[in-house]
Amino acid sequence: MYGRYTYPYNQNAIAHFEQALEIDPNFGLALAGLSDALVQEAFYWSGKRQVDALRFAKRAVELEPIRVESHRALGKALSINGREEEALVAFRQALDLDPADWRSALQSANLHFKRLEFDEAEAQYLDALSLAPHLDTAMSNLGYLYLKTGRADDARIWFERA
Repeated sequence: MYGRYTYPYNQNAIAHFEQALEIDPNFGLALAGLSDALVQEAFYWSGKRQVDALRFAKRAVELEPIRVESHRALGKALSINGREEEALVAFRQALDLDPADWRSALQSANLHFKRLEFDEAEAQYLDALSLAPHLDTAMSNLGYLYLKTGRADDARIWFERA
């Protein structure tokens, strides 16, 4: 179910994170969550608050630099704002903090794929799948990657698994 968001769910999450931040403006995890929800809003429903997402994610990293969620949120916010190189660094920092963070591996893979860096994308998708073997998003994206690189037989295997 990773990555399957609904607009009402997203807006509810934004409201709850904002409520938490009214209580404690320095709650790093709420800042990271709000940033992530704003990135989702921008990506899926053409929201216009991706600059806010970046501001909240940066603040989350400042407050809680050892929290994986902060660095992952920063990576996603940087990416949606077109700062892809910096986003990859943020995802790498998240993975350095927690090598088992399949979400950051998946985000990194998706960004490498978008940038047509297929070898890096393949490695990151396989890493994500080694950490979360159920991850149908990584399976299908790996299938698309193999189609794009002329490996139809490999693509079919991953599409069937997804």
